[in-house]
Amino acid sequence: MPTVADLLVEGLLRAEVSRLFGVPGGGSNLEVLEAARARGLPFVLCHQEWAACIMAAVTGELTGHPGAVLSTLGPGVTASATGLAHARLDRSPLIYISDRHPAGVLEYATHQHLDHTAHLGPITKGSVTIGADSAAHWIAHAVQLALAEPRGPVHLDLPADVAGKSAMPVVTSVAPAPPAALDGDLIERAARMIRAARRPLVIAGLGCRAADAKWLRAFAEALPAPVLTTYKAKGAIPDPHPLALGIFTGGALEEPLVKRADLIIAFGLDTGARRAATPTSRPRSRWWGSRARSWRIWRRASWGRARGRTGTWPRWTGSGASVSPPSRSRCPAWPRTGWPR
Repeated sequence: MPTVADLLVEGLLRAEVSRLFGVPGGGSNLEVLEAARARGLPFVLCHQEWAACIMAAVTGELTGHPGAVLSTLGPGVTASATGLAHARLDRSPLIYISDRHPAGVLEYATHQHLDHTAHLGPITKGSVTIGADSAAHWIAHAVQLALAEPRGPVHLDLPADVAGKSAMPVVTSVAPAPPAALDGDLIERAARMIRAARRPLVIAGLGCRAADAKWLRAFAEALPAPVLTTYKAKGAIPDPHPLALGIFTGGALEEPLVKRADLIIAFGLDTGARRAATPTSRPRSRWWGSRARSWRIWRRASWGRARGRTGTWPRWTGSGASVSPPSRSRCPAWPRTGWPR
């Protein structure tokens, strides 16, 4: 019968995790490393825990499958915090497995003892302690949660006395739930707004990924509309493209263009990608233009609504790739002479 560590590694392999990063210690880390070796999952030894998390986060972004990290308990968990926060803010799917004292030791342990869940709760999407009777369930749930929008890191705490225990394999799916059906009324409303716009502006954020670049470019060309990208979305439209007008930061550089737009179409624009206000910066509403209407397209609708002086941004369930742009004749072009540089 497989062990808990075996089931965790098996779950990672079913999620198409390409390698395991980390700075291991003892305890349950050794069981996981042996299970990874036995099943051919490569391990990359890193110099620091935060670096391991960043490497895994980037791997998750590039592959579309979760990155995976292994670390020791206590100081290993605190040292991972910066990398996990990076994964959370960059919306990178990641599975983080930490060692932990056995339950019977927690009451009196002082060496390297830390409440892992309390420490990592604010910077992960979820944190759970693995038991022998729930290992198969929780690794599958962790993968699904890491890949669910907005993607991010999930923490699995693996006690030292649990990793080597026998566990019953359970048939579980690691695939995330399919997106909900698009709201037809919402799509029609968006189409009407786009057709009525004379100076539309497209802003692409970190939610616009490599697979979205082709249809985003086609959409912008069909309008046509100038495109700004956040730092994280650079490459969504090639820099030499005539519609690419640079970076959107919420700063003064792009203010003239944004203020002249009468409709802002934001693809995957995430709150984590915009600069926070500083004592010397202007209110955020200035960057959206006093009369511009805004439409934000994201991959899920459960974040609610964001309201401001310039209108409401309903979140659109599903991928904007299912939306056909209006024909050029029905969407008046914004003459390039009107695009501030």
